[in-house]
Amino acid sequence: MRMMQTTQRRSFFILLAAWLILLVGPGVAQGNPRTDELKHCLQDFDGIEWKLPYQPPLRIRSCATPTINYDTGDKASAGRRKLELIGELTLGDDASQLSFDEGYAALQLAVHTHFAALFKQRGYRLASTEQGNARTEYSAYTQCMLRRHGGGNCVEDAPKAPEPPIPYISLARYVRETGAQTITLIYKAEAKNTWSISLEGVSDVPAGAK
Repeated sequence: MRMMQTTQRRSFFILLAAWLILLVGPGVAQGNPRTDELKHCLQDFDGIEWKLPYQPPLRIRSCATPTINYDTGDKASAGRRKLELIGELTLGDDASQLSFDEGYAALQLAVHTHFAALFKQRGYRLASTEQGNARTEYSAYTQCMLRRHGGGNCVEDAPKAPEPPIPYISLARYVRETGAQTITLIYKAEAKNTWSISLEGVSDVPAGAK
């Protein structure tokens, strides 16, 4: 019985360490002195319970509020918050049958779906979205030039109809009304493997001081 309890405790601490690494990236479980700073930054993000998706693996790149700037050069201006995330461009074996472009669109869908659920739990409603196109198109001429590193006799190809887009949500705006206060949340795919989440209109008065 004692051996079983010891094994269970060991398993719990292994899971806890893994969760910490997943939340804020490598280095935290080894005693990163700035863990508390990041924790306070996330707590000042309108009460959103931050959880990162299992797939694709993400970590927090930076976090900024009017009082804290975690791994970023500047604090946020009054009423604003900003979080930056960075992750891997993979969804694991489940997406192995997809082309790179289809896999990228699926990855964007997975990330947005995860965070949309967190925003909804906090009372945000979707106001508008903008779409990106995951399709990468290279003409025959461009492919020839790439193969020959810009040289050689590549023939200009005849114009052809573009392929249909592979859409994904590149930007989503959410709003939440509390009395006379309206908070705007903007979720944005910044680059291939980076995302940002920003808030505008957040009260800078501590909850206990209201």
